[in-house]
Amino acid sequence: MIKIIKCKQWRARKNTIVLHYDNWDDYGYKTTYRINYYDKDGNSVWESSIQIYCTRLDEDGSGGGKVDEYLPSEIAKLDDSFCSLGCDMNFYSGLKKALPKDYLDILNRLNDLAYNEKRWNQFKKYTGVQKSLLRSSSSIKAREEAFAILENNFIKEKNLSFSYRTRIPYSDIIVSLNFLFNKKADLPHRINAIVGKNGTGKTHILNNLAEDLSGFKFEEFDDNAFERGKRPSFDKVISVSYSAFDPFKKLKGQNSLNSYVYCGIQSEKGTLKLNEIQDNFWKSLETIKKRDRYEQWKRIITELFAEENYNITSQIDESRMRDINWSSGQNVLISSMTEVVAKIDKESIILFDEPELHLHPNAIANVMRMFNKILEEFNSYAIIATHSPIILQEIPSNNIIVLERIDNQPFVRRPEIECFGENISLITRDIFDVTSKESYYQAFFLKMKETGKTKEQIEKLFEYNLGLNALIYLETLYKQEK
Repeated sequence: MIKIIKCKQWRARKNTIVLHYDNWDDYGYKTTYRINYYDKDGNSVWESSIQIYCTRLDEDGSGGGKVDEYLPSEIAKLDDSFCSLGCDMNFYSGLKKALPKDYLDILNRLNDLAYNEKRWNQFKKYTGVQKSLLRSSSSIKAREEAFAILENNFIKEKNLSFSYRTRIPYSDIIVSLNFLFNKKADLPHRINAIVGKNGTGKTHILNNLAEDLSGFKFEEFDDNAFERGKRPSFDKVISVSYSAFDPFKKLKGQNSLNSYVYCGIQSEKGTLKLNEIQDNFWKSLETIKKRDRYEQWKRIITELFAEENYNITSQIDESRMRDINWSSGQNVLISSMTEVVAKIDKESIILFDEPELHLHPNAIANVMRMFNKILEEFNSYAIIATHSPIILQEIPSNNIIVLERIDNQPFVRRPEIECFGENISLITRDIFDVTSKESYYQAFFLKMKETGKTKEQIEKLFEYNLGLNALIYLETLYKQEK
């Protein structure tokens, strides 16, 4: 029989599962362990995280404590005061792969909550189970779906649409946002967008979503943020931001459970330097190779830069990143997207803050095309905060949320036009309410006319390259004097 022991020091054992205590704190409950299986030769062939709960943590009314004080040093089988739950779906698939003949026995000895429904019904009422074992989105997903993996059952694709309630900055009003991810006919459905002028609260909402979806809020989680009290069970919550100024950064929740991931240019110490961004890239690339995703990554990156640098992946293979003449924007983009490919799992959600930063308009279209491919490849979803009509042109209006302020009060609406494939000028006019009095080009043409310039002279100033909208306005402007 495979031994299960807890051990303070990292030391290889033979044919043994070893639990290493982690001091991670879930609102007073410390239940987390790193878990390794060492084969008969003493090689570590599986590593993950597990949370173990004991009813004694709640018996005295204090609510909390270290489960390690009650866990025996060697586990033949946990007694009925204990239960456990793997940190994510990879815990169960990895255990099954490492121990194909013994995985069910191991789960039974650890009183697992995902495989044994009767045990789940026994323990789900305990505060420590709710606050600690079910704190992260990935652990909720594991509790609900791991049984299908263990029994080789087909996991039916879920509708992960959800309603989210949050307070907009500089207002006491709570708004309700409906994010729709249900597949409707053959329409694109994996990306939702939040759009609005500066100061409407887009980045603030993404920050709140990162905390509430992952479960790693600094204060105790309030499930009322999700209407009907149902938090969607995404495997991972991935935040992506290129901005050096937004407060969209690593959460303290990035512990060994790894349910939340930040990909970007910030750290706890501030904005990353270029060499640090490059270091992140190389670490992510190593992870990609270990996870057998290298060919997928090459296709993604090649497409991203197809129009600018067709042999970019061969350059990466042959030299260090610092030797390639990339712009700072390309450095940030390739590092972030590489980290996403390294970290994403099935049914993750990516919260992407202003993808258009540092990018040429052509590159924005490339990013959106490849971003959709990443989501399809990994059966995942995204919420994007953006100012870009080019991005909105790629998303059906039913998946776009427009934030507005009227008399300093926040309002939420859908676009009045269908944005998917629409003219960028029309999208800009509808979403951002850019009226004629706000358009500088119209004011400029009017001024030129008032100073005596003819329509022909104005067109000549621009070497006869004015676009259709500008030409129509000029024609209208000069017709008025006839």
